[in-house]
Amino acid sequence: MAALVTQAARRSDCVDYREILPELLAQIAEVAGLKAALALRRRLGGTLVHVARRPKAGSLLVETVGIEAARKIAGLFVADETIEIPMGAATQRALIVYLLTTGLKVQEIARLVGCHAETVRRLKNGRRDETLPLFPSL
Repeated sequence: MAALVTQAARRSDCVDYREILPELLAQIAEVAGLKAALALRRRLGGTLVHVARRPKAGSLLVETVGIEAARKIAGLFVADETIEIPMGAATQRALIVYLLTTGLKVQEIARLVGCHAETVRRLKNGRRDETLPLFPSL
């Protein structure tokens, strides 16, 4: 998985993460890398996470992104902070489109983003979501 994100990160030098990630995850990607931001989104999205000013081994943050990335993330805050990790549902489409430009395969992108491979295929092929409404009008 790390190699997949590294491949995407190599092409991210000129990417404005705010176009493909929610604000907090974009800030994290800028200081700790895309790999860390995607790991947080995938594993902890929608939950509260404690960010200690000096992260320690065994903490949820360190277990998710590693000690070096956790230290960089902690640098975003003045003191210990509890943050809500965004799910990023509103920006998922832009994130997938960006990852498609990096040359990653559909299955790899689905695993990174935490979505169905068919969602990635639809975007790759320019198709719209063909989901039928649950309660169609009578």
